[in-house]
Amino acid sequence: MAESEDYSRKELTRLIRSIAQEVACEAIDDHLEDYEHKPKKPEANELET
Repeated sequence: MAESEDYSRKELTRLIRSIAQEVACEAIDDHLEDYEHKPKKPEANELET
């Protein structure tokens, strides 16, 4: 693989990862409000102690 192809591949990989991270953060943010103010239910083993 030529050096320019290697650079292009690395740059494309970096771009894809950046976009994927952005999309994941948006998906988390969209659903975060659903869980933000709900009290956490205790686990079954936490009730026994």
